Amino acid sequence: MKQIELIATYEDLKKIPLDERVSAYFGDYGMHYLVNDVDIDKAIKLRDEALIAMGMTHEEYLSDKQFMYRQNIRLKMREGMMADKIEEKDTIVFVNPQAVQGTDIEKILKEDIEGVNAETKMCAVNCEGYKIVVPFRNILGIQNDIEQDRHFGFDNCEPLLDARESDADTLVKETREEVRENNMLSDKFDLVVIFDKPVLFTCERLNRNLPIEGVNYYEFSNNA
Repeated sequence: MKQIELIATYEDLKKIPLDERVSAYFGDYGMHYLVNDVDIDKAIKLRDEALIAMGMTHEEYLSDKQFMYRQNIRLKMREGMMADKIEEKDTIVFVNPQAVQGTDIEKILKEDIEGVNAETKMCAVNCEGYKIVVPFRNILGIQNDIEQDRHFGFDNCEPLLDARESDADTLVKETREEVRENNMLSDKFDLVVIFDKPVLFTCERLNRNLPIEGVNYYEFSNNA
């Protein structure tokens, strides 16, 4: 079933016409299935294209439990397909990667792209004089003056790759969790340079009363 959901998600994001798809939706069971007399070679081709979009092998996809849920498949696949949808100087709507619960920082922003890096799946935007690096995963829509609808709190916003209002909530939650984890990391660890090499140690291990194996300490007096 995971393979069929993979194919169906890819067909949705590619906006393949319904009569040309190899999958269909069975509403009573809330699941997708392969249509009758399906072209197996075509189904395999779509599956492989979907895996490329996700940057995963077939084995990695099948073994990853998070992809039991179609929303996770869609968010991961959107990230891999975003480079073909945006370019420098586009105005995008995105979840602010610096958004933190309990602060006045805006959760969803609209800014112009200054650069795109397809390899790292990130782009850079200028926000009131500050450069923000935005993961492709966080991009929700693009400014389109022809688009008359309002999405994600902005007028003339065209959702990209089947982005939904619920995606914004999911991505804001993920961003908050990432920021919280990073803050916890900074409280527990410290980065020091030993012999010109950066090394991450727990703050407790940096206590001079708990010497680190392989590191020599040298005491210097003012008379040295």
